Amino acid sequence: LLCSDKESCKKCQNKFLLGDKCVDPCPEEYYKEYSPNVCSKCSPNCRKCSSSNDCLECLDGFVLNKDNQCRENCSIGEFVNSERK
Repeated sequence: LLCSDKESCKKCQNKFLLGDKCVDPCPEEYYKEYSPNVCSKCSPNCRKCSSSNDCLECLDGFVLNKDNQCRENCSIGEFVNSERK
């Protein structure tokens, strides 16, 4: 843990840096990266993800396509799967 004071950190141990705060878990629209321990932003329109290119759940109004990206509409040849968000 490397902090200049109680409120401002540059590095976290056993937690994840988000801005200048150490948090766990990372909030919605962010995912955990372990080297270094930081919360990184998901791809646009993604609520939950495991990496910047692998969305697990989209924000309302968007659908998850076969490439695990959130789109406003399905691509040609795709359809909405109600079990996936």
